[in-house]
Amino acid sequence: MATENNSTQFRKSHPIDFTLFDDDEQAVMYISEDISDRKLHLTIANTSTQDMSMMAGPTEVSASNYHFALQFRPGTLSRRTLELLASPAANKVVSTPDWKLAQHVHQAGTNAPVRLYFLYTGSKSTLSIGETRSIVLSGLSAAPGSGARGTQVELIPHQLQLPGNTAITGSRTQYMHVTNHSGRKNIPLHMSIIEGSRVQNGAMAATLTLRLTNICKAKDVSTSTIVFSKGEDNYPATKLVLSCDTGTDDWDLGSITGVGVPVGLVSAAGPRIGETPSWDITFPNNNYSLEYGKSLDLAITIDVSAKTGNANLYLHYDNIPGYWDGQFVCSIEKGPVVIKDGNVGIGGAPLEIEDANKQKSPMKLGVTGPVKMAFGDSGSLAFLGNGPAYPTMMVQGNEFQVCSGNSGNYGGNIQKMALRTEELSVPGNIVCAKDIEGNKLSAKMLEVNGDVKMDFGAGSGLRLQANTNNNTGIFVGLQQADGTHQPNNGLTIADVYVNKNGERALLNAISLNAQTVMAAGDIEVAGAIKGKGDSGAVIIKGTKQFVGSRKLAQEKEYLNKCISILDMGIYGLGGPPPQTGATRKYRFYIVAWDSWNYKHGSGDGTLVQIIPDTGKSIEVHIPAIWGSTEDKHKGHAYSELFEFPQPAEPPKPIKSPKLNWIKEINIRSITGNAATAAYLYELWVEYFDVF
Repeated sequence: MATENNSTQFRKSHPIDFTLFDDDEQAVMYISEDISDRKLHLTIANTSTQDMSMMAGPTEVSASNYHFALQFRPGTLSRRTLELLASPAANKVVSTPDWKLAQHVHQAGTNAPVRLYFLYTGSKSTLSIGETRSIVLSGLSAAPGSGARGTQVELIPHQLQLPGNTAITGSRTQYMHVTNHSGRKNIPLHMSIIEGSRVQNGAMAATLTLRLTNICKAKDVSTSTIVFSKGEDNYPATKLVLSCDTGTDDWDLGSITGVGVPVGLVSAAGPRIGETPSWDITFPNNNYSLEYGKSLDLAITIDVSAKTGNANLYLHYDNIPGYWDGQFVCSIEKGPVVIKDGNVGIGGAPLEIEDANKQKSPMKLGVTGPVKMAFGDSGSLAFLGNGPAYPTMMVQGNEFQVCSGNSGNYGGNIQKMALRTEELSVPGNIVCAKDIEGNKLSAKMLEVNGDVKMDFGAGSGLRLQANTNNNTGIFVGLQQADGTHQPNNGLTIADVYVNKNGERALLNAISLNAQTVMAAGDIEVAGAIKGKGDSGAVIIKGTKQFVGSRKLAQEKEYLNKCISILDMGIYGLGGPPPQTGATRKYRFYIVAWDSWNYKHGSGDGTLVQIIPDTGKSIEVHIPAIWGSTEDKHKGHAYSELFEFPQPAEPPKPIKSPKLNWIKEINIRSITGNAATAAYLYELWVEYFDVF
């Protein structure tokens, strides 16, 4: 109710409203040399709640007999306009029937407002509620004065009454902009956004470079040069005004937070016009001349609106000598993609990358934030090196290849990979890379400068695989009795490899270049540990001795039967007497084909029985081993360590069986399946001195 009362009181105190617009319905007056350049349209409206009467007076309009007066501030109207209004031709200024304009009496040398008096002479003297009356004015132009500027016009009612003989008094004002239309209409300037007109939506302090280029080509340099004036007595100062649409809608650009200008120019935040802030660029020190082909660059900093879309950047120019005032409009695209110097940034500006020599260069495509690529069942991603057939890096299916080429025959292996990062995280398994035809590949070298930390967590392991037979060079985990590997805290180095004869063999040597090697548990060495002191070699493990072999005619004859394997004859488990303080222990090493057939996946291993010349016999178990008769790969396995009593003085080797230390050695397959029985056994024995 209070709002309604306030509106009523306003209409009572301000019953008249008006607008003064140009042909484009803009509150603009023009500095122009063309008398017929633009018209002004004065529209008067009854905004009260009652009809009002325009009182009749003498038919001649004067400063005392009028219905409306339009008052301009000093210096607003041009000298040519003032001369027109003071001449008999003033009656041609108003072209609307039933309206007359009083001839203006101009007093030379005075700095007073200018009033134009209008009298209605028609028959319809009542201005009804909400009714409007329009008056068209011709030949009015603004004075050059200080160039483009703002001004106020005032409408003053006179001889108007409301019912009850209530006279209408007071006045209303309106803001108008003075625009320069002297000289050439179209200015030969080209406005562009260099390095692309895209900004990241939601980015703070995004930068754009706006370029104004003189495209006025003429033989005479003086006529093709555009001058931005510092302001003189005979011409106002040039001003460039930057603005944009603010807000949160998709057509809003955001807000301009700074404008960088060349030396000699000044930029400053201008006054707010409504909700649109602006930046004024002026030339206070010297006239700024822009010759043909030369450019003026403005570096604009923007806090960009978060929504994607197209928004406008406005550059209004005032008081450029020889040209009308005008405005450029440039469309700016807001989105996640930014292009600069031919490089693309997604989610931010284009990124830089540092190579192995620490040389920085911009990336063609830089992505800030997470990236997810779904290629589907048959899709792939290839980073091409020297041609489409030779990808440097390729993702195909579930495989990732680095410098693999298109096949095993033509693809080249990468010679070095540099990982320049503080941390490399691999949450899944590491597998051998393959080319697109399924051939396994191997890298020539992997070089890491710095510490390497690998945390595999529970149930994970690290395998460095060197061939196509699933044989590991280095494996973190434990090999089980059935030949499988289970991850734990164990480290196996050079488990086995397959030599050129197709035989599984052990690695010959491992070099440890360290001052100290420490272990929290036992160290088992298949050879000698040699020191550099006077003590010479310290033998922990003795040499391996061949016991004998047995090839079977049939599998079944060997199943769960004890067969003697002492073909070559052995008179003791061998070796010199144990070292002082040492306990002599042994283990058997067995080589076979198909002791545990990997296709059947079963087998319980082999039992070895040692029968001494005197005393109680001993049985030693050897786990099932892996082998294949088809591939001619020999399987191998070790028994657990065991002790075997020795005589104080072992007998000398003679052919008499009565003096043998070992009377007989039998082996027996304890598998439950004839298909997993061994085709061939080779039995070896090793001794250890355990301190």
